[in-house]
Amino acid sequence: MPSDREAELRSLAARVRLIVERADLFLDTETTDRDGSEIVEIGIVDRDGHVLLQALVRPLGAIDPAASAVHGITAATVASAALWPELWPAVSGIIRGRALACYNAAFDARAVANSCQRHYLDLAGSADRVGVCWLDVMEPFAAWYGEWNEHYHNYRYQKLATALQCADPVGHLGEARNSHRAADDAAACRQVLLWLDRELQQPAADGF
Repeated sequence: MPSDREAELRSLAARVRLIVERADLFLDTETTDRDGSEIVEIGIVDRDGHVLLQALVRPLGAIDPAASAVHGITAATVASAALWPELWPAVSGIIRGRALACYNAAFDARAVANSCQRHYLDLAGSADRVGVCWLDVMEPFAAWYGEWNEHYHNYRYQKLATALQCADPVGHLGEARNSHRAADDAAACRQVLLWLDRELQQPAADGF
C-alpha cells in the first residue's frame, strides 16, 4: 500500500477535480450479462441531474437470469422495447463529442461497443468515432476508500451501493438511489462524484 497517504490524497483530489470539470454527462447501462454483451437499458443524466434519456432495449440474445436477478429486467420487460439500432441515433446524438462519467466506465464503454457491433452499426460504438471521452468514477472512489488488495497491488473496487452509502449515509439527500436501473445509477454516479470532490477538496483547503 502507498506509504504517503497524504500525498496520494492530494493527487487524487486533483484527478477527481478534473473529472468534475470535464464531465458533461453521466451514463449507465444495464446488460444481458456480466460481460456487457448487449444493453437492455441505458440512462443518461446531465451535469444538473436532469434525465436526458432513459430507455429499455430489446436485445437479440437472451438475458442471463443472474443479470435479471440484479437489475430486474427480463425478456418480458423488454418485449416491446426498441432494438438498439432504433435508439442509437438518439444515443449517439446525445453523447457525440461529450465527456461521459460512469461508475466503471470500461464496462459501459464495452457494452455500448458490443451492442453496436452486434447490429453492424457503422460507428461500432468506437469512442474516437463518436468523439466520446469516457471518465471513470469507480477507480478514484476505490482509491479514496482505501481497501488495499495485496494480490493485485491496487485498491479493491467497491460497488456503487457502497459508494452511495458513503456519499449519503443516512439517505436524506434524496438525489439518487442505487436501484440497478440505468437512470438511477447514472444519477447515483453523479452524486458520488460530487460528494467525493467535496470530501477531497476540504482536506486540501485545510492543508491536510
